[in-house]
Amino acid sequence: MALPSHYHSKPPTLLTLPPELRLIIYDILWEPLPSQITPSGLIPPTSLSSSSALNLLLVCRPLYYEAQRIAYTRHTFSLTRNFDTHPLLHEPRLTPHAYITSLLITGYRPLSPPHSPSPSPTPSASISLNADEGPASATPTLLTRCYTFKEICALVRRFKHLHTIVILTDELARVEKGLRSRKAHVGFRLRKARLLQDERFVPTYNLFGLDGRVERRWRLTVEVGTGAGAGAGEGEKGEKGGRTADLVLCGLVG
Repeated sequence: MALPSHYHSKPPTLLTLPPELRLIIYDILWEPLPSQITPSGLIPPTSLSSSSALNLLLVCRPLYYEAQRIAYTRHTFSLTRNFDTHPLLHEPRLTPHAYITSLLITGYRPLSPPHSPSPSPTPSASISLNADEGPASATPTLLTRCYTFKEICALVRRFKHLHTIVILTDELARVEKGLRSRKAHVGFRLRKARLLQDERFVPTYNLFGLDGRVERRWRLTVEVGTGAGAGAGEGEKGEKGGRTADLVLCGLVG
């Protein structure tokens, strides 16, 4: 006996549209998060990354293969792993992870550079975010996941095509101060290396601001494939040089 017509599988309606129109839909669906940050450094909670934004890739295999590159290069992935207990040990070289170009960090801890006064060990208040918990809450809570500057450098080393890291915080001034301290520390190490003619003092990263006094955008360059060691996050085998990503600081609207 033949099955009713509605039992026959049909291709998704989206695949019946012209390819040019589908590309426009993908561009609208996966709008890059950095482009939604206001000039004052704020972002609406509704713009934050959510795991549901990639559900379209699960509709069928043809849609997945057609849209995965656009989805992974334009979507900003929110980091919720605790690197203190689960360090990132392996470089995500395989697709689609190799397509990732932007990350969102919601628990950055602006530690001071070495030999500088350490901040209070008490966790500071920040915004709690989790893609699986629905809309973000602007209520300050204690940090549950923290990311050190060293771990941010490791992310730039690990993700080959990463060009933007969005740092969401309700302590913009404190984070900016921490990055200024890092920048001053880099300058001190470089001057010491030139004075003593000793390359051992040259830091494995460089940091400078991109927008003058506002200091909401910073450019971070890290060395890869050098003597930094595996613990610092080496690049691919035999690779030498540097990788660069922009750090974009922002807070939530309201």
